Amino acid sequence: MLNIYVKGQTYLEPTLLRDINPTMNPFFTDLKTVGDEVFFFAADSIYNSMLWASDGTPEGTRVVKEINPGSNADVWTTQHDLSTSVIGMRDTTYFFAYRNDIGYELWKSAGHDSNTVLVKDINPGPGSALPISNTIVRIQPTLFQDKLYFVAFSPDLGYEVWRTDGSTEGTIPISAIPGNGTDLNPVYLQVVDDRLFFAVDTWSTTEPGAFFASDGTAEGTVQFSNLIPSHLTPSGSFNFYKVGEWIYFTARETGDGHDELYRVKSDLSVVELFYDFNGENEGNPENFTPANGGFILNARHNSFGDASNITLLCNGSINTAQSLLNANGEIMEIGGGLIGWNNRLLMEAGNDSLYVTDGTVGSITNLGLAGEIGGLDLLGLSADFLVYGEYLIFIFSDDNYTYLMMTDGTAQGTFPLMNPENWKPLDDMALLGNKLIINLVDEQADPGYPELYSINLEDLPLGNSSTITSESGTLVYPNPSTGRFWLSNCKAGSEVVLRSLMGLELGRYIADKKGQIEIDAQLMSGIYLLCWSHPYKSKPCYSKVVLMR
Repeated sequence: MLNIYVKGQTYLEPTLLRDINPTMNPFFTDLKTVGDEVFFFAADSIYNSMLWASDGTPEGTRVVKEINPGSNADVWTTQHDLSTSVIGMRDTTYFFAYRNDIGYELWKSAGHDSNTVLVKDINPGPGSALPISNTIVRIQPTLFQDKLYFVAFSPDLGYEVWRTDGSTEGTIPISAIPGNGTDLNPVYLQVVDDRLFFAVDTWSTTEPGAFFASDGTAEGTVQFSNLIPSHLTPSGSFNFYKVGEWIYFTARETGDGHDELYRVKSDLSVVELFYDFNGENEGNPENFTPANGGFILNARHNSFGDASNITLLCNGSINTAQSLLNANGEIMEIGGGLIGWNNRLLMEAGNDSLYVTDGTVGSITNLGLAGEIGGLDLLGLSADFLVYGEYLIFIFSDDNYTYLMMTDGTAQGTFPLMNPENWKPLDDMALLGNKLIINLVDEQADPGYPELYSINLEDLPLGNSSTITSESGTLVYPNPSTGRFWLSNCKAGSEVVLRSLMGLELGRYIADKKGQIEIDAQLMSGIYLLCWSHPYKSKPCYSKVVLMR
């Protein structure tokens, strides 16, 4: 197993934003960026979870409102861990919160006590509008046509899809599901083109399932199929995914317990079984990730002994031969973690090794790491990873440590951001510009309680291309290269250092009298950095070099 921790390596140092609870775990949940701030819930010293906000500075990290005074964290944190309900609309944050007299209802806040108010008491009295059944993990508020859509319960309607424009009178139901009561629940809310798609879950009932599409109005919400949505929740971010004129989804027929890949035409005129992966057994296609004009998906193939495997690309046709195999052509079964970002997929496969693919056979890359990634949860979302430009920030654990990692999709461009001996990342983080707001445990503290920290990603020699500047007038060519390249117009005698993205020094070079440097780098494919100091600039200058072998 490769140990990625290197003693003496330079790491980023986090800044404590607030010691919210000096005596116990503050139970951070729901970190979400809305406008110029990150909103979250945390329990203070009296063990009461409250709404907080932070602008990324210690002085700007504050309590917004104590919505339910008193000690109620047991009831609060259970629901918020499941609902991940915080979402932004027009610089206002919306969330479900609990108060003794009204239960869990929809609230909104612009970051101050005075503008943190109840949107509507949908389930009047102490009853809750927030779904509390086992299907809650498949429900996520969704933005569509400048309004917020969500699932809520009311005594007269049961569970329905609602929408809000932020006003009490503008918070209304838009679906009318026959016989839904308390058992049938809308799930998988997702926008595809100009419609909102969702399914009706039949968990614990004998009722037939259903799939709906909506233009956002009650009269424009129609059922297009009576197929049953998957009991085993598709955990990919795209439960409905469009390719050409078809929209793909996972479902099964009544009486048939086998989840397979179905599709519906964009005009809803035709619904059909697209591919049966596993015959008389469960196919369970899931983890839809866009790539190369189609999407990557995870399914169980009968041709591979019912192993959970990646079909590399579905762009209107399925070829199970295009699947993740090792160098000997043997099946590599998918592990628990899969993350889709920027038309690529990071996954655990084989013997817990981490791989990246863009949906083509030749792109499968072993990152040289063995362990577990914090991947997608049952919501199809995760607090365990973030996309930062072309990079992915994710949480990874091997036998020794839990790391906060960054990758550009190559082995050379995959590295830890912090010293794992000092810092343990937990499962809540958010981006605020170039700052990473994250829930960390100080491993040197006794006791080590989670606290909220800020990490300045601009301190890394990467990120947005605008933060990587070249020495004025210096040329790097050819770039990309196959390992041999030149620098010209350098200052004679100046020194250039070749580094990996994780900061390891790989070589030093001196410009000749003509201001030129020849570099013949015997390195693997990946992105590297040229670094040199400028006598008139406070920070060193960098250039990216892409090596292709």
